[in-house]
Amino acid sequence: MYDMSDAFTSAAEANARQILVKAVFNGTVELTGDNIIDMTVTEATNASAGLSMGAAISSKLVMTIKMPETPLLLNGGSVRPYVGLIGTDEYCPLGQFFITDAVSNDDFQTKVTITAYDGFSKTEKVYAPTISVPNTARAIMDDIATQCGFVLAPSTVFDDTGIGSFMLSPSAAKASAAASSASLWLDEGGTLIFSESPRLNETGTLLATDPNAASDSNFYEYTCREYIGHIAGLMGTNARFNRNGELEFVWYTATEYTVPRNLQYLGGLKRLTGADFTINSVTSGSSENIIVAGNGVGINFSNPFITQEIVDNIFSGVGGASYTPASLKWRGNPAIEAGDIIKVEDKTGMLKDVYIMEQTLKISGGMYSEIKCYGDSEAAMSFSTSPTSKKLQQVYTQLQDAIKSATELLNGNNGGVFEITDGNEDGINDGWIIHSADGQKFIKATVDGIGITTDGGATYQQAMTADGINATAITVGSLNAERIAVENYDEDDPTKLTDYIHFGEGTITLGKGGSAIILKLENDQIAFYNTAGTRLGRFTNNSFEIENLEDGQIRFQNFGFIPRASGNLSFTKLI
Repeated sequence: MYDMSDAFTSAAEANARQILVKAVFNGTVELTGDNIIDMTVTEATNASAGLSMGAAISSKLVMTIKMPETPLLLNGGSVRPYVGLIGTDEYCPLGQFFITDAVSNDDFQTKVTITAYDGFSKTEKVYAPTISVPNTARAIMDDIATQCGFVLAPSTVFDDTGIGSFMLSPSAAKASAAASSASLWLDEGGTLIFSESPRLNETGTLLATDPNAASDSNFYEYTCREYIGHIAGLMGTNARFNRNGELEFVWYTATEYTVPRNLQYLGGLKRLTGADFTINSVTSGSSENIIVAGNGVGINFSNPFITQEIVDNIFSGVGGASYTPASLKWRGNPAIEAGDIIKVEDKTGMLKDVYIMEQTLKISGGMYSEIKCYGDSEAAMSFSTSPTSKKLQQVYTQLQDAIKSATELLNGNNGGVFEITDGNEDGINDGWIIHSADGQKFIKATVDGIGITTDGGATYQQAMTADGINATAITVGSLNAERIAVENYDEDDPTKLTDYIHFGEGTITLGKGGSAIILKLENDQIAFYNTAGTRLGRFTNNSFEIENLEDGQIRFQNFGFIPRASGNLSFTKLI
């Protein structure tokens, strides 16, 4: 949280607050609210897939301005935006940004929308060291800062003893080896080895540089930004450019700031998972060397230079920490930053710890903030070996992606809660639940089926299993099936069939429990059968046939045909 006075914080939370804005372009030209129409700043310290370390994510500024009369350099220029509040004389900085695009919104070019990014926009080039290598993290960071034109925050401390020295890309090693009498080779494990001294064998004979060691095909070419991320990961942090435009390495830091319900917009705190997220492990390394500390879900990030000792030390510092994955839209305070831990009041009055992994601050007359805190820990993990990616990837199936997307939508609209479950507690997720806030209505899916309940799971009125579908109502446009059975059973004896309709093989069969007669509607006849399957009579397109009248009669009102024991048929009046 950027250090502002208590008066500024009080003014930011006031109901009738009035927002002031200004921006300094290229270090000299200051524009105020008379020229600034709106601006949006998006900042992040974490990838959206889940909690990670070693991130180096660029902040973004989009600002619409009314051009001043004095010419103003935009493309290639820089801008530092600020937010103030009437009643105080303070302005909170939002960072330093470098303009990459400027688009006019009208024919007269009086209104221009600029897009700008922070100092990471200057770090996308491959790092070619001007120092001897290998070297310490501190020395490499100083070299990168000099080459890319930024400064490190004064508070930055490198634990070079714990991190140690590490190898660079082949281009860096080749450049250094060519400029000296150093040796360069691959060891038995395929690691690039660099020595400022000549390489000698056991007898003291000079060995030439291994030509294969300098092959780019054997190694990745890391950019300055990737080195910054790797160094941040070695320190158990993420990298960011702070509000003063300085690069710093930070992990999530607890503040004393609380967002009560009255500062939240409609809907308030919206959980993204059914339970709080606890850091139970740290996983890092590469595809060839996965290093883990702890057991269970936790932090996952790629780092080719990391060791087991470093991973263990990181886990000892963050293991057991817990927070609430959620999203929040609220009135906002410009002093709140990505990387802060704040407390947010939920609808029950409980205060939840929220890690600000992403924040969007929108200012257009008024001001509001949208915060995201992710906790997606259920993804399968793999380390990419592609030189173009060089990062830990979260791997989802298409179904998991759909569930994730639909869950966010449902949570946002209906206040529901989504939970991934391990039904048999074997450590493998095998189901999920979407339930209402009171826990009474939910949809539950397991490997055995999907069910819907309104009584907390006591009964599933609608269900689909391997045995079929059970539902009180089904609406379809068309139904294609070989056989359909509609059956009712006795409430007191679920095994006793009371009545039924069966569809199949071109026949509709109607029956009733306890009845000796079954009616079948076929393509060319309507027929009556007994329970033994003997046909008793039928209607066809041109006849009415009675095949068994031994115990029956054909009746026409008070008259009827009655079979006699002699084999004769009598037509008589019936009583």
